[in-house]
Amino acid sequence: MTLALFDISLLENLVSTSFAWSAKYFGAFLQVLMLATFFVGLGLAFSKYGKIKLGGLDKPELSLYK
Repeated sequence: MTLALFDISLLENLVSTSFAWSAKYFGAFLQVLMLATFFVGLGLAFSKYGKIKLGGLDKPELSLYK
């Protein structure tokens, strides 16, 4: 963002104000949405769909630590 090159304190204030506003008006909704997403993910992981392999490979092309 080019504003950071000219006035970093203004950008910090803008980000802080924006975060406070979004936390005030959307905080509880976003927390409930994240909790629901977590439980849907857990449900999928422990269901029959948790065994699905994407890509059709038996083992990964790249190792974990390269």
